[in-house]
Amino acid sequence: MQRIMEPTMVDPFKAFPEPHAVKLRRICVAQVVVSVSALTSTAVLLSCLTIVVNKL
Repeated sequence: MQRIMEPTMVDPFKAFPEPHAVKLRRICVAQVVVSVSALTSTAVLLSCLTIVVNKL
């Protein structure tokens, strides 16, 4: 049984994530940002297009 104040060893692999995992996470986040930006701009362009077409 462990004592409450006894220090425990930290697993070094869990303390710092793998560099490949961090790089992959950054790439995925960047792709999500670009995708959301592209969808937003497409939605804005389509809404402008419907306004222009309705005025014709």
